[in-house]
Amino acid sequence: MTRCKRCNDTGEVDSGGFSPQGHPISVGCPDCYDLAETTRFWRIARLRSLQTTRDYAAPELVPQITAKIDRLLVLLEEDEQ
Repeated sequence: MTRCKRCNDTGEVDSGGFSPQGHPISVGCPDCYDLAETTRFWRIARLRSLQTTRDYAAPELVPQITAKIDRLLVLLEEDEQ
């Protein structure tokens, strides 16, 4: 049995928007996420977006995008501690 009827225990709900690549954008469920989890969710979502962007970016932008990805990975590691 699910605990959250809004997100079906996934922790994410559809925002109604789309990424530049045409993928639907999910946001943290307001009914079951606390602030720390929401922050972590947004960092993961941003990380995924940057990884996709890096795959299609112009070569001169790849180092900047990679640096942002590296910073997010450090923050996510700190969240887990």
